Amino acid sequence: MKNAEYIVVNDGSEDNSLEIIEKLASEDNRITVISQKHNGISAAYNKAINIARGKYIYFTDENCLLKDNFMEEAFNKAESNSLEVLCFEENGDNKIISGDNLLMFYVHNELSPYVIGSKLFLKEFIQKNKIAFDERISRSNQIFVPLLTVNAKRTLVENNCYIAFNNSKESKKNNGYTADDFAEYFMIYTILSSKSIVSDYSETAKKAISEISRDIYYISNDIYMNLSNEQAKKVNEILPIEFKPLFFNTRELRNIKTSATYRVGDKLTNLPRKILNKSK
Repeated sequence: MKNAEYIVVNDGSEDNSLEIIEKLASEDNRITVISQKHNGISAAYNKAINIARGKYIYFTDENCLLKDNFMEEAFNKAESNSLEVLCFEENGDNKIISGDNLLMFYVHNELSPYVIGSKLFLKEFIQKNKIAFDERISRSNQIFVPLLTVNAKRTLVENNCYIAFNNSKESKKNNGYTADDFAEYFMIYTILSSKSIVSDYSETAKKAISEISRDIYYISNDIYMNLSNEQAKKVNEILPIEFKPLFFNTRELRNIKTSATYRVGDKLTNLPRKILNKSK
């Protein structure tokens, strides 16, 4: 697409990536390069929004592979339908719906509504709703996307997937998670769950956000269950007491069930039952 702007934020990189992108920018005036000290991806997104001059904004990650003519076709689709949010999913229905119904579409189809690389946003819509990425959290797209999208009056899920996600990088193994990972997901969970209760959203929106926050809870609980004892201890020190039963009890129950004493006791408890069954 010729009439487009490509903003690249150098977030304090220490390799030669800045040199590479600056060379490309010198050859293509559509590319804008800005640098910042290492503040994280959320700060980079906010900086890009603030300087963007285009009508629509698309956020891409390192694992997004965009198909030919993606920008032009997405722009034309959004323009012709006066959309605030355009989504790309293989099972989209190409119908114009409100933001709360869009979130329910994701919930009902068991899709991830917070994947930012599968959406195009109207810049004016972002600015009007005054929603920014939470710079305390590297995964703040999981808050930004649902809390922005829910305000939309015109959204559409395009039944055409212009985007492929390169998952060749090995995902983080469970035993590689830290207390910081848990803290991020826990913060996301508390923010979303509060919005599903105390907000002026429609009942449909509250239900959708409640379902999304529940999914985030399951992720955070899974992380907590697989933390090392040292990392779990760090979580226990900072976790508010009212939330400890949500996480602490499940981990303790798991530890009890895997203990030798429990296994022996379980076998002794079930032994009479097995003998009785054999005698019948």
